Amino acid sequence: MLKPQAGDVFHIWCAHCVPPKWKYHVVASVQPRLRYFLINSRPAAFQRGNPALMAHQVDLREVDYRFLGHDSVLDCSQLGGGPTASELEDILLKDPRAHLGRIEVSTRRVVRHIVQHSDLLASKEIAAVLAIW
Repeated sequence: MLKPQAGDVFHIWCAHCVPPKWKYHVVASVQPRLRYFLINSRPAAFQRGNPALMAHQVDLREVDYRFLGHDSVLDCSQLGGGPTASELEDILLKDPRAHLGRIEVSTRRVVRHIVQHSDLLASKEIAAVLAIW
């Protein structure tokens, strides 16, 4: 079974989204539990008006990621919840196509830099992300 790693991308239901919907989840940390960054079509209006939030958005080009239908952004401004490791296993047993691949090395380097210098993430969150990115 797949052991989730930094940058793994999954297309799964986001119960925490308002309204709940299918979203691209990117594994951000694994300890003490799985936490995720989300991929968005574009930054939300409140993000576009906030330089600190915009500094945490990483551009993802459709040409680099076959699963994207258009250029998007990886939001590194917060760690979100999502399925636990065992729930993720169940999801993948039902539909292995939910695992879409991994964020490229060059993009993971950008994420590491953003997280390392983040004023938005808690120090424990920063440590958890940097431990695996």
